[in-house]
Amino acid sequence: MIEVEKRFVNVTDENKRALIEDAELLKNKVNVDTYYDQDDFSLTLSDRWLRKRNDQFELKVPIAVGSKTEPTQVYRELETDGEIYEALGLPQVTVLEEDLAKAGFKAFMTARTSRGSYKGNGFNIDIDESTFDGQEFTYDGVDIEVMVEEESDIVTATQRILDFARERGLSIDDNPLGKIGTYVKNARPEHYRALVEAGVLPEV
Repeated sequence: MIEVEKRFVNVTDENKRALIEDAELLKNKVNVDTYYDQDDFSLTLSDRWLRKRNDQFELKVPIAVGSKTEPTQVYRELETDGEIYEALGLPQVTVLEEDLAKAGFKAFMTARTSRGSYKGNGFNIDIDESTFDGQEFTYDGVDIEVMVEEESDIVTATQRILDFARERGLSIDDNPLGKIGTYVKNARPEHYRALVEAGVLPEV
């Protein structure tokens, strides 16, 4: 599946209520996400995001549909160990976590996110509040997401998200930092600068 997503920050409580007023609450959950990269930042510099969410590894890989200034983020989500081995070009020797460590992958951040997940109007809506291990700053954001089967559906999905956001009073003019961007900007400035120069993250 292909994830088409738009991120919003500084969303007022009133706008949050407007987003979910006719949506169904699917669940409230706490996710613990640990993200990994190598010392040269090679994975994240290619806009690929390897995380261990609770007990499961996942890898998000970008689908090139335009420039980094596009209003939505578009990724394919790989959720099986086999897919992750293949995407990273890793030989399977033992188990994924051990093989990643042998290949030089190290954890660089852990976020604990209280997430309310809603579904309505054909969208998945996540309202997040995150804290970071060892840090005092936090992250508060909203993601509106559509899952599509084919790349040919991406443009239509993007427009649907933007139209819905405007209808509910959200600003779509910016390209804000998400959880990872917030973390690296504040805690890993060298990493953040490299991601900005590579065009992976915006400079804010």
